[in-house]
Order: sequence, then structure tokens, then C-alpha cells
Amino acid sequence: MKWRSDAQFESDIRNLPAISDNTKTLYITKLRSVTAAVQYATGSKVRPTIEESIARPVQSYAALTSYRIRRPAKTKTPHPPPPRSRTHRMAPLKPHTIHVTISAVLAMFKHMPRMERAMPPDTKAVWQNIADRTRDEAVGKYEDLEPTVEQREAYIPFERITKMRETLLKKQKLQKPTDKKGPQHTRYALLVLSLFSLFPPRRSYDWAIAAVLDRSKRADAQALKRDDIDRVYPNRIALGSASSSSASSSSTNTNTSSSANTSASTNSSASQKLPAAEVTFTLYKTASTYGKQTFALPPDLVAIIAHDIKAVPRRYLFQQTTTDRAMTNKEFSTLVGKVLRHLFPDIKGSPGISMLRHSYIVAADVGHLTPRVAKELASQMGHSRMQQLTYSYLIDDDEKVTTTTPPKPGTCRLICS
Repeated sequence: MKWRSDAQFESDIRNLPAISDNTKTLYITKLRSVTAAVQYATGSKVRPTIEESIARPVQSYAALTSYRIRRPAKTKTPHPPPPRSRTHRMAPLKPHTIHVTISAVLAMFKHMPRMERAMPPDTKAVWQNIADRTRDEAVGKYEDLEPTVEQREAYIPFERITKMRETLLKKQKLQKPTDKKGPQHTRYALLVLSLFSLFPPRRSYDWAIAAVLDRSKRADAQALKRDDIDRVYPNRIALGSASSSSASSSSTNTNTSSSANTSASTNSSASQKLPAAEVTFTLYKTASTYGKQTFALPPDLVAIIAHDIKAVPRRYLFQQTTTDRAMTNKEFSTLVGKVLRHLFPDIKGSPGISMLRHSYIVAADVGHLTPRVAKELASQMGHSRMQQLTYSYLIDDDEKVTTTTPPKPGTCRLICS
């Protein structure tokens, strides 16, 4: 059978109307990893096509389980650094990564019925059985709530994060506006810590593409009223207070959960003070569940964002150094990792955004929150209630936060019409 070339297959994925561009990129990346795993397992010089690999589920799954990728060594790199081979190790794919990859394969059957018809009989059923098995393996690890060695080494208690944020804030007040040519991981340090401690931590992509618009500027105020604002700036921060009429038109939310309904009744009073700034998310991983979200930002975070934008004027909160475009998901994740390693050099592991989300949830002690508040917090972080529980590490008592807790979900309330 003649299979489509990878170029044609990926082009067909990008032309799918029902999924976001970010999800399309994720699917393509995962499907490429399947072909790479098959090539690795067979030792062939020619990589099979994506469709060819999907048509052989048993062989492809076996290849994924035996696949090895290069990861940083567990120990810190000495100075001077040794050869590259000694600073990295070859490690197998984690159960969650394998499950996500197989989920991407199953998504192709859903969105490409023509592909399913061209496959050998029961191909989809075999992949579904494999997906069920890998899901049990991945979920089982999370249900134990026991962090891995790498996760424990990278863990930073929420109290340390907030103390470091306050230290940076004091330094900022004593210094002149940040130099635009300074290293990114030092220039963005306060902003990064503030976003992930003063507001429920979102996933990397949510903030990576966030634009900043100022209502006091006529062009920005008009842009916020455009019908296609969600297409031009899908994730955005609107600085400055809005009039009651514009607030009611731009602060909509398609989420029909009880937390949204509660917030709607809370914000229905015309006399209620409008937020000094708000953030809107329309393009994020769980948008199909929560829909368009608009939250009021806490005043402390608004002040830090406004100061940073004034010091270094730009359109996007995190902007590439060589262009006027927003950072990519990978660039932003790398930046956060550099910030954390710079501010917490004693941490042995490789802290990142996932660790910040874990730290926030551990400090929030979701097990003692009311179901309504816990559901509200899950919505703000853009994940499910079940995912929220898996973030609750079983951390030793001396590692838990005892004096500093995250702001209550109500601080970043959902704005509804």
C-alpha cells in the first residue's frame, strides 16, 4: 500500500478546522517521535512514514517503549564542563509521554476518517487497547502522589518563591528601569515569579503568547473593541479600567460551570468596582472545556506588569529579542527554567513551569479547600479537578509551606457578563 508522505500528512493535519494550531503542532511533534522510535528500534537508515508507523501499532508501541532520548545528567555540571557525552544520559520515555504520544495517534483516527478506512482491519482497536494500558500506567504513578527523584530534586517550596519575589521587588524599587539589553533570565526574573505566585500558575503557552494592551492608549482601546480581537490577540492583558458597557461586552465567558455562574452573580452589580486590569485566555490546552476565560488580575501583579512594560515598551509580555513577535512555547519554558536556576542555584534538579504549578497546589493544600473553591482554582489554572489532585505531591512536613499560602481563588475572580 502506498502511504502519504509525511509532508502531505502534516499538511492535512494543519488544514484540520476543528483543532487549534497549538494542538496541531503537538500532534505533529508526537507523530514524528513515533517514526523516530521505529527507526531507532529497527536500526534502519530510512525513517518510515507516519501512516506506515500507525498501520503497525504493535511494532510502533514496542519501539516507543525501547526508545531512548538524550536527557541532562542528574548531577550538576562541573567546571570546566566535561564532554557532552558525560553531561547527558540516554533515558527511556516516561509513561505519561508514551500515553500522550499514543493519544495523538488516536486523534488522527478521529479527525481523519479517510485514514482509518485505509488502515488494516482493527488497527484503531489495537491502538485503543494500547492507550488504555498506557493510561493506567501513567495515571497510577500520579495517583500515588509520590514525586520522582527528579521532581523532588527540582522542587522549590512556595514560601521560598514568594520570599525571592519580595526580595526582587525591593531591589526593583531601588534601581532604575531595567535595561532592555540585559540578560533575559535576569530582566524577566521578577515578572516570571510574580505571574506564577500572585496568580494561579497557568501552562507555559498561556503566557508565552500573551499580548499587553493599554486602555489609556486610543489605538489599544479601539483594538480591544474589535470583533476579531480573539483572533488577533487570543491571549491578552488589558491594562486600565474599562467602562461598564465595554466590560460587559468584552468580559464574556462560555464556561457554564457553577463557579462561573457564581462569579456572574457576584459581578452583576453595576456599582461594583471594575478591575484595574484583566487577562483573557482563549487559546490554551483545555479551552474546549472551559471556553473563553477572563480574570481580574490582583493589584500587586498589575503594578509589576505595568512597571515592566513601561521600562521596556513592547506588545507582548514575553517578546523575542530579535523580533517583535511573542516567544514560542519552547522559548518561554526555557526562559522560566533559566530564571529559576539563576535565582535558586542550590536546587539540584531542573525546575520549570510544572514544578511551579506543583508548588502552588501543594501550598494551597487543595485537600482542605471546599469543593467550590477547589473547582474555581482548577478553572483558573486551566486543568481538571482530577489533574489538580495529581499535582498534590506528598511532600515531607518540613518541606511544606506553613507561613505563606497562595492568594485565594476569589482574588482572581472570573469576570462574566
